[in-house]
Amino acid sequence: MHHAILGPGGVGGLLGACLAHAGERVTMVVRPEVLAAYPEHLHLESTFGIFDEPVERASLVPPADVLWIAVKATQLQEALRSVPKLAPVRAIVPLLNGVDHLAVLENLYGAEKVIPGTIAGETERIAPGLFSHPAPFLYLNISERGRPLLADSLARLDRIGFTCRFVTDEPTLMW
Repeated sequence: MHHAILGPGGVGGLLGACLAHAGERVTMVVRPEVLAAYPEHLHLESTFGIFDEPVERASLVPPADVLWIAVKATQLQEALRSVPKLAPVRAIVPLLNGVDHLAVLENLYGAEKVIPGTIAGETERIAPGLFSHPAPFLYLNISERGRPLLADSLARLDRIGFTCRFVTDEPTLMW
């Protein structure tokens, strides 16, 4: 499966490195002005292991199965400039704090394409392409609507050390 990750910070980098380590295809979507200098490998030092994984890089979201949005909520509008109006993706999974972003994304890309998610854990971007995850846990919760598309990918993340689950009640998921 092809995963595009918008937001190469702590959460996006950790997710990208782990998905690539699990055998998934990953494209990191970065600002145009940093694209040429952004590393072609993600290096993660984690309680799950030390990973150095190749990734693709782009300044616009490419055709992908899943677009993970891992920017700060205050950066969402600016980051969405990297997402074409008719995003060539099957699903969008935002991992932002709060709930206001869901309506924004659903209005732009359609409610059927947006799959709410939350992530909890400690992770940090040390430098471009270099990430730290010192905590012994990481919880990834995704709306049950995402199961048909994401079940295999989340099972791979579970094997690495994530705790992944699908949640039926979306208000509970988001709160």
